[in-house]
Amino acid sequence: MGYVLDTSVLIEIENDNKAVLAWLSSLDEDEAFITFFSYCEFFYGFMNKSEINQKKAQEQLAKYHLLLPTQKTAHIFCQLIHNSKKKGIALAEFDGFIAAQCLEHKHILLTLDKNFQKITELKVQSR
Repeated sequence: MGYVLDTSVLIEIENDNKAVLAWLSSLDEDEAFITFFSYCEFFYGFMNKSEINQKKAQEQLAKYHLLLPTQKTAHIFCQLIHNSKKKGIALAEFDGFIAAQCLEHKHILLTLDKNFQKITELKVQSR
């Protein structure tokens, strides 16, 4: 089992947030993952920045194992969205994709975003 860093955590690492860095300090590099969707969300934030800053962002993202979506991701995502709608819970699509990849790989999501607490099937650690 590994730990998936949510986009909110990646942003705080970029911002050199000492509390978040301390929280993550016990993680082994082999345990740290990011989803394809967090990669996209994080890197998109650099689209209006210089090429140098974009390169730094890519280097930061390359430190983590990247989880790529599969057909199973799609099936889990659809089930999550369906179940959420039945319960009257609004779930952003990217959050659904991130959660689906965590569930698919049986990883724990590390996040600062309280919205993930709504997904009861998901193992979440928040700060």
